Amino acid sequence: MKLSSWRATRRRFALLYLLAIVSLQLSPFMSYAQNLGQQPATGQAVQGQTAAQPEGTILNLVNWVGNVIAPVGAALAVVMAIVA
Repeated sequence: MKLSSWRATRRRFALLYLLAIVSLQLSPFMSYAQNLGQQPATGQAVQGQTAAQPEGTILNLVNWVGNVIAPVGAALAVVMAIVA
């Protein structure tokens, strides 16, 4: 196998892996529904909420970054330090 075809194959696998990770991260946004008891209601506000509350979205984003992205980054940094 030539070096150029090996690089192209490796680049395709990296792109496929990246797309898989991004699609897994975005899947909750694609299947978003709020709970109104027994049945989900997509695009509607639940009792006590209005649909125009951006601070809830910002708070969820900050919590997600702090509770998901930061620990994953820290674990990857430890793995890279061990490998190096």
